[in-house]
Amino acid sequence: MNNKISVISVFEESWQTLKDKILELLVVGGVVVIGSSIFSLLSVPVSFLRIPFAPGAPNENTAIFYSLAGVEFLLQFINTLISVWLSAGAFNFFLKIVRKEEYTYKDLFIFDIKKILKIIGFFITIYILLIAYFAIFISIIAFSSVMLTQASMPILLMLAIGVLIVVAIIPLLAGCICVSQSMLLIIDGKDGVFSSITHSFSMMKSRILEFFLLMLASYLIYIVAILITCCIGIFLVLPWMLLVITIYYSRLMQSELPPPPAQEPKEYSNDGIPSAS
Repeated sequence: MNNKISVISVFEESWQTLKDKILELLVVGGVVVIGSSIFSLLSVPVSFLRIPFAPGAPNENTAIFYSLAGVEFLLQFINTLISVWLSAGAFNFFLKIVRKEEYTYKDLFIFDIKKILKIIGFFITIYILLIAYFAIFISIIAFSSVMLTQASMPILLMLAIGVLIVVAIIPLLAGCICVSQSMLLIIDGKDGVFSSITHSFSMMKSRILEFFLLMLASYLIYIVAILITCCIGIFLVLPWMLLVITIYYSRLMQSELPPPPAQEPKEYSNDGIPSAS
């Protein structure tokens, strides 16, 4: 089934939920924003500490420099994993709110080891696919640059690079949209790592424009709210965006349900009593 999901109705439901559950959204925003920033902030002093030991600096020491760079990378990697985990917890929390199920703030944290491993596995899989995609894209640009430079065609080179960038962005966006529901499918207990990707793709391949418009409008609202509130609004608008995605997922799953079986007409006898089948 492919029933169209109204972007406006998703926003209306998210707005109503925001008004009714504003405290819950602020708690989610605090947990996600602060929790996702801790290790990122810890990496800042490490970044400054390695500057005096950089190659070419007066106190050059490549061993210390690259050791600190490794520590900075590790902190950023841990921060990314925590961000993914907290976002997954927010989705889990909002799923209960959207479905009008009982919830507690403990639902913000997923402790199911199997589910956590699936979420991490999904993140690593997408990360590897993105690296492979960009590696192919950069290789094509490098090859085109060499060929056109040797042919002394700088204008054609710039046009070719511009066209390649546009051509690369479109399938990248489409691919991201097609797998956008994978994490929610894992959190909802529907699928594993690879089955969630294929399941999401099968549901979203005909809804690319629909979801793109939803996310475009959401990001515009997000940017305006951040600018107006001098970034303070992130504690409310970020969980609101996660709520919008959750509402869309909930409606998507409802639209994918098969219609109820048609009831066969009953046969009646002459006296109006249903006859036994």
